[in-house]
Amino acid sequence: PSPRVAVAWALWQGNGKRAAKAHVQFEVLREAPSRLDVTPANSSERTVFEEALEPGRFYVMDSGYAKLTLFQAVIDSKSHFVCRIPESWPSTVLEERPLTEDDRRARVLRDVVVKLGIKEKKNHLRQNLRIVEIERVEEPSKRMRREHPVRQKIVLVTDRFDLPAEVIALLYSARWKIEIFFRWLKCTLGCQKLIAESREGATLQLYSALIACLLISLWLGKKPTKRTFEAICFYLSGLADIDDVLAVVKKLKQHESATA
Repeated sequence: PSPRVAVAWALWQGNGKRAAKAHVQFEVLREAPSRLDVTPANSSERTVFEEALEPGRFYVMDSGYAKLTLFQAVIDSKSHFVCRIPESWPSTVLEERPLTEDDRRARVLRDVVVKLGIKEKKNHLRQNLRIVEIERVEEPSKRMRREHPVRQKIVLVTDRFDLPAEVIALLYSARWKIEIFFRWLKCTLGCQKLIAESREGATLQLYSALIACLLISLWLGKKPTKRTFEAICFYLSGLADIDDVLAVVKKLKQHESATA
């Protein structure tokens, strides 16, 4: 079939454009992806996420996943979560929790137990939750032509009452690791365009890219540089031998030792 027919599964917004969306679950401590689902770009991220919930997890989510029924689904799956919510979300404060010095050093502004949501939606969430407010400070930057820091309040909600507020703030900040990973995946590994037309082909391409980056990282003990990846590509295409690749890896490790 023609390409336009073959990628009909990825039609987007009815305007003839075609796009796919990769839903990736990323394990922060391992710094590696653990699950990938490929869907048309107009699919709901929250729906796909809810269908992929597993027990024994601690999910860290941005505000795009803020939904009372999704929070309840995470809890019902025997997992936990931290999620950013809009400041305007209604809540009833049930208890003010004291802040420690460690909390304040982590820029925690407030720690409270709440009943989240409005009265009409009280059945969407069966238990109380915890809100931790933190302050994000963006320091002055010559590039951005700013002389004063920019301060922003970030509101986090979680079902974990046993963890210190500073740990909740730290968990949320760790979600930026997936942004760094995807930047590396696209810029260094070169996985910027789909070469397959079917959903199965797109999924295979993305899984192959993720497996490749994990194998290379395991071999090197860290994410490879662009130069290292180029050497591996030359070897796979027959333009270099294994000694050339090992020389690049040795040089990389020597540089790490010198800068450690």
